[in-house]
Amino acid sequence: MKRSLGVSLAKLLISTAWSDGEIQQSEKEILTKLRLEHPSISDEDWITLKLYMEYPMTQVEVQSVLEGIRSDLNSDEDKALAVKWIQELVYADGKVEFNEFRFYQDAVGFIEGKNVQLNSIQGRFSAGGNEDSKREDQLDDYLYNPVFFRVCRAFKERRMELTCSTSDLRRRCLESSMVASIVKSDNNLHQDEYEGMVDLLNSYLDVPMKMAMEIVNQSLNIEEDLCDLERICNKYKKISTQLEREEFLVVLVEMIHVDGVVEPEEVQRIQSISSYLGLSSDYLKQRMDEHAE
Repeated sequence: MKRSLGVSLAKLLISTAWSDGEIQQSEKEILTKLRLEHPSISDEDWITLKLYMEYPMTQVEVQSVLEGIRSDLNSDEDKALAVKWIQELVYADGKVEFNEFRFYQDAVGFIEGKNVQLNSIQGRFSAGGNEDSKREDQLDDYLYNPVFFRVCRAFKERRMELTCSTSDLRRRCLESSMVASIVKSDNNLHQDEYEGMVDLLNSYLDVPMKMAMEIVNQSLNIEEDLCDLERICNKYKKISTQLEREEFLVVLVEMIHVDGVVEPEEVQRIQSISSYLGLSSDYLKQRMDEHAE
């Protein structure tokens, strides 16, 4: 399968999954299966596809997906393969919602060149806002600062206004991502670590309490494969000075002591962060020694 067809087919499957208003875990597993069976879908493509799984597709996006898949289907074999995968997704969880089945019927008809009106298919999806339909414009945040992306989506869905500037929020989300990486490294999150993260954002970094709690919750719950530590640190390195990174490392050293026990996994994680931020191992050792005194 060519890469363009693989990506178009994956987007069609995601559209089908969203046609009933939500994506089920079983449907995500079908998408993962598609990726594994067709390695032409690259890691970069997969990140983009995951972005389409974050929130419901809009009418404009569905139209683009359908037009794209039709142009990529160059043979009857391609069409049969597309229908096979849509059918597998629709029946993935053992039950079929009405809207999902109707979308499946119309999408198959559209693929096979039958007289199916795009308007009837699009009508099952929200018009969405301008930002929603320009999903891939958000790819940089999704890739390099996913906590920021998730926090913004959470506030948008609740129709709440952000209580700090986007530049400040981006920085705080990166910092919280690094802290979360440390406290989760031993797979044993303590209440005092959670409270310490909230207090760090609220008291030390002047983030309003509701925003601080949202940032922390998103940081702790984000998938490991999405929140790549090296990418996070490199992004932070680009927007911070050497002095700011040194000062933040001191904060991280304090955080690993917040529960009174420093685990080997936490030390290894802070060493990785220090290295990714371009700080010397000697500087980290000095800060660790100072805290131990």
